[in-house]
Amino acid sequence: MLKNKFQFAGVGVSPCTVLSPMAGVTDAPFRRLCRILSGNRMGLLVSEFVSTDGTSPFV
Repeated sequence: MLKNKFQFAGVGVSPCTVLSPMAGVTDAPFRRLCRILSGNRMGLLVSEFVSTDGTSPFV
């Protein structure tokens, strides 16, 4: 039996389609494109990794 929903950290995600974080790939335009092309059938879209060592150009 297939589930169409799952729990992650107490938050329900439905449908079970998750776009994982990929450095240099999952920027905002890419996530927007995935959402549009999937017909809003993405359960969870995750942003890029963020540098924690202070070397990020956004600091």
